[in-house]
Amino acid sequence: MTVSRRPRVVAIAIVIACAAGMALTTPAQAASRDSDRDGMPNRWEKSNGLDWRKANPNGDPDRDGIRNIKEFR
Repeated sequence: MTVSRRPRVVAIAIVIACAAGMALTTPAQAASRDSDRDGMPNRWEKSNGLDWRKANPNGDPDRDGIRNIKEFR
């Protein structure tokens, strides 16, 4: 009985194509994840109660002496 390798080859090609697509990020796509371009992603800002539309890397709303950008990093 002969087993066809075609399904495996197709699956590998799909994995490679997906990986290549994820590796190529344009500046516009990167900027959309950080709308205000303050170095902190929108998702992180939203989850920490910050305004993702306003650059606020130097803020310290919890008054712990650590600026927003350092808390993110």
